[in-house]
This record gives sequence, C-alpha cells and structure tokens, in this order.
Amino acid sequence: MLDSYKKYCKNDKPTAAECAKAEVNYMVDELKGKYASVYKEWKNSKDKSAENAGSIICKKYEVPADTENQAKLRAKNALRIYNVMKK
Repeated sequence: MLDSYKKYCKNDKPTAAECAKAEVNYMVDELKGKYASVYKEWKNSKDKSAENAGSIICKKYEVPADTENQAKLRAKNALRIYNVMKK
C-alpha cells in the first residue's frame, strides 16, 4: 500500500483524489496479481452484476469478520454505486 501512495501521491500530504487513485490502483494491482482468481471467478460467472462482484470481492478478497452478512451488505452497496454511476 505504501508503494502505491508513493507512486500516486506528490508529497506526504496527499489530496483526496490522490488517496483514491492510490487505493484503487493498489486493489487493481492485487486483482491482477496474487488475487487474479477473484476477478476470474466473477468474469467467468453467469451473473455479471455489480451485486455479484461486490459479494465475490467481499468473500474472496477482503474476507471481513461476519463475511456472509458483510457480503450481502456490500452487494447492495455495489448496486447502489453502480446505479449512481450509470446516471
């Protein structure tokens, strides 16, 4: 994560936009690298919805405590974000 911040932030007081870019790119790098199977699972699934992506990311990448309930919550949140973005 620190390497991502070093790469995408201009100084030791990053802007909100730089933080977002560092965080997103860190996740993308992981999903292309050691967690590539997570993206492939969603890509190969019949359900290409934002909800399914949120659930898979939660269960296979983030793996929080109370995974099943969190996966349902994050699936709903992914759908909400998707609906806002497509407007």
